[in-house]
Amino acid sequence: MRGSVLRIARHDFLNVRRSRLLWGVVVAYALFTVLLVVSGATSEITSATQLLVGVTGVTAVVLPVVGIVAGYLAIAGEREDG
Repeated sequence: MRGSVLRIARHDFLNVRRSRLLWGVVVAYALFTVLLVVSGATSEITSATQLLVGVTGVTAVVLPVVGIVAGYLAIAGEREDG
């Protein structure tokens, strides 16, 4: 039982790693976070706490999207495989 669960999980993670859509979301998140950090360094944001709150807000929006994309790709991939 445990071996089959690990095999399925390994297969799903491999499919997610190959997904260009998911990589696109991750790259967009990284770029937006870097932009937020750079703009925070040049604006009125003076404390690291304010910057962390901004990055956390972005994460709270992007992380569920990444989960939905990964779940969709896992289900769609299994339907294609049969």
